[in-house]
Amino acid sequence: MSTRKKTREQLERELAQVCRRVAELEAEKAGRLQAEQMLRVYSRVIDNSPDKISLIDRQYVYRMVNPSYCRVFGVPTDQIVGYPVSELFEERIFQDVIRPHLERCFAGETVDYEAWFTFPAAGSRYMQVHYYPLWRDGEVEYVVVLSRDITERKRAEQLREEYTYTISHDLRAPVTIIRGHAQILQRTLEGAGLKGAPQLSVEAIIKGAQRMEAMIQDLVDSARLEAGQLQPQKQVVDLDAFTSDLLQRAGTLMDIGRIKIEIPANLPPVSADPDQLERIFTNLLTNALKYSPPETQVLVKAERTNGEVVVSVADRGVGIAPEDLPHIFERFYQPRAGRRLEGLGLGLYITKMLVEAHGGRIWGESEPGKGSTFYFTLPAA
Repeated sequence: MSTRKKTREQLERELAQVCRRVAELEAEKAGRLQAEQMLRVYSRVIDNSPDKISLIDRQYVYRMVNPSYCRVFGVPTDQIVGYPVSELFEERIFQDVIRPHLERCFAGETVDYEAWFTFPAAGSRYMQVHYYPLWRDGEVEYVVVLSRDITERKRAEQLREEYTYTISHDLRAPVTIIRGHAQILQRTLEGAGLKGAPQLSVEAIIKGAQRMEAMIQDLVDSARLEAGQLQPQKQVVDLDAFTSDLLQRAGTLMDIGRIKIEIPANLPPVSADPDQLERIFTNLLTNALKYSPPETQVLVKAERTNGEVVVSVADRGVGIAPEDLPHIFERFYQPRAGRRLEGLGLGLYITKMLVEAHGGRIWGESEPGKGSTFYFTLPAA
């Protein structure tokens, strides 16, 4: 009996092992099927991608290209795969542009650049190119190259630059002439002792020209900021000394008597572009003074928080409606409730872009009828 029982136990163990192995094989099979399915999905994604995708080995030979890559050269896959990269591009382009980037990527770097290329079937195209290393056993075995056609975006940027040039030169010049002649006329009227309606009319012309110049400058600056042409030239800036100097120079532009500065003596300096920082402060202070009663105070404060400096500009004005507050930093947006419409709605948009160009953040808090506070951060130096 014992021998029969022992044999039965062995058979049960062996059967259990077989069952486990069958389960493992089924799992492996399912895993292979899933991997094959995912591979087919990835293959379809690559084949249908509008981006040009290629795989290049250490000898600079193509090992894989997708249909989009073939189309710009006007040749089938079998005339690219297995051939050196140098055979598809001009010698100068390969030696001066492509090869140096491939060398960097095979050394382990991820490379990004943009350049114009001329393709046999697509003509001159502006490409955004990304090189990604594929590692194996501690060495880069292949480089994946993803090229995206951004020609239309590049042309749009060029049109925007032309638009900026037109505004800056063709529109600003006549406005400057109008303001200049109006100022001459103003001095002539003052010299002749003429007051009343003629003088008020001239003052209105001058103020209108100044507002037009300010709007033109906002348009130019917003276009340049969007194109990345106004990168901050950072310096170490002491905020206490900076704001004091700013108010001294702004006496003719704003009611500085209403502005109170509270900056602690131990506040660390910030890293900022002084000219752009002046624009940030001027925009926020001008808005605070404009939208608050003349007998109220505008308070500027600063404090250090987690390695950065937080600056606030608070007023006791009409405030901003809750439905407007989420949109106040949008381009051309103008809150309507309780505010007179002036300008193009670019002031806070430009302010936001300048703050973000410094690596900071900006936000606003407001309660209608009680005032608004705008906060922005700057990196501590």
